[in-house]
Amino acid sequence: MAAPKPTRTLRLDHILPRATDIACTSRHSWVGEEHVILAVQRDPQSTPCRELHGLGISSNLLASALSLAVNAEGYFTAPESSAIHCRHPGDQGHLRSE
Repeated sequence: MAAPKPTRTLRLDHILPRATDIACTSRHSWVGEEHVILAVQRDPQSTPCRELHGLGISSNLLASALSLAVNAEGYFTAPESSAIHCRHPGDQGHLRSE
């Protein structure tokens, strides 16, 4: 049985381009959960950030640690089949699978 497709929401449509930008800035060829977490963290009013704050966890500290790990030399790289194309000045769109 195939996994259900995620429901498209305005929030998701807002976060995915941010996650793609983060992946491109990190020179990654994929968008993964690490990029999505970093994108969500950029909005301190998001539910995940508020929940972390309620637990006494700094979302900024978490994002800093995750950024260090993601940008470390030798960090996982995805297979070419999952490559994304990063936006450059004048390009239209964010993400395209090969």
